[in-house]
Amino acid sequence: MLETIKIDKLVHGGQGLGVLADGKKVFVWNSLPGETVEIELSTEKKSFAEGTATKIISASPDRVEPKDQVAYLSTSPWQIVSSEAEDRYKQAILEEVFENNTVPLTLKPFCSTEPRFGYRNKMEYSFWWDAGKKQVRLAHFARGSHERIAVDESSLAMASINGAGKKLIDFIKKNAIPSRELKSVVIRSQQDGATFIELRVINDRLKNMPWEKLGVAGFKLLATRRNAPPTEKMRFLGQWGSDSMSDKLLGSTYMYGTDGFFQIHVPIYEKALGDIKTFVKPRAAVVDLYAGVGSIGMSVTRGKLTCVESDTVSAEFARKNLASRKNARVVDATSESALQEIVRSSVLIVDPPRAGLHTKVVEKIVAEKPKMIVYLSCNPATQARDLDSLTEAGYHALFARGYNFFPATPHIECLVVLVHD
Repeated sequence: MLETIKIDKLVHGGQGLGVLADGKKVFVWNSLPGETVEIELSTEKKSFAEGTATKIISASPDRVEPKDQVAYLSTSPWQIVSSEAEDRYKQAILEEVFENNTVPLTLKPFCSTEPRFGYRNKMEYSFWWDAGKKQVRLAHFARGSHERIAVDESSLAMASINGAGKKLIDFIKKNAIPSRELKSVVIRSQQDGATFIELRVINDRLKNMPWEKLGVAGFKLLATRRNAPPTEKMRFLGQWGSDSMSDKLLGSTYMYGTDGFFQIHVPIYEKALGDIKTFVKPRAAVVDLYAGVGSIGMSVTRGKLTCVESDTVSAEFARKNLASRKNARVVDATSESALQEIVRSSVLIVDPPRAGLHTKVVEKIVAEKPKMIVYLSCNPATQARDLDSLTEAGYHALFARGYNFFPATPHIECLVVLVHD
């Protein structure tokens, strides 16, 4: 079903918002504020609908041609927005998210940094058999479906990742590996260009391939079922080269696992760390929840540091990163099961997943009232929810800023520094 509408604004999540002829709100991909577009509906509920603009009747002056013409809606739907407009739109979305919040926030100017493209140090692909080219190709899933879109590279990825992807496809072609035996691949790169590949396959026979000839710093082979859910544990088939990576943040080197978490856009992450560092005294006692490999806490204090991390691989790398510090330790636990670490005398750093802080963590903060909270969030909506509870407990914001951790996408990272009255 096609319908012509005008787009009023962009909403948290990245879609344009308009109104259908019947008065129902519709959320539209590939659209910008002020545009008149023809849309094709993909979802229609009782109170709202979703769709994609298939024809731009009247274009916004902020619209630009996407670099990835075929697959941009799958990976980075804001490739249609100029860099200046992207910052403006993201700042407006943040202001709207927080406008009804009980925490009075004055947002600093939105923080971006170059490069806008070629920044991602991690990419994940599926595979697809291209009958026309008669070869296996990398692929993305089309947004909202199981349909695959064949690609050769991504404009978001570091050049070293695109190079490693080409090496992998050439290897697959040379060794006549059929697409039916391949599930997915994660390709990662250090800032110095060293690349690492984790390949998920269906057939165990592939462990006998000469993967050491692939020419990457590290390669891991895992086996899984074709229709296995993401939560199902994969079987380890082999490792060639290194199984650890490292990068520098504010001059210090941090190790992390090839299959562990590390920030996607290192230059902008350093900007956020620099802002945090201005509020945390150099010898402050710090408790870092959801700590990963410890990169936030270690970057901002030389004082007593406690890192709480539930992922065993990340926790082990945090120990390696902290090895030279006598006043630091790692607690292997979920944040909600390590509540005893939250104390009034320490600065509390939290960088939770998209769901935000666990209710037990919020309750413990309210009870103990740490003197300062540094809250970095990948989901400003759940961050705003948590800030409501903290404001009621007597906290107020010293600093708030959004960061473009994921340029050309709708994602926004937000930092809020809170102190207790």
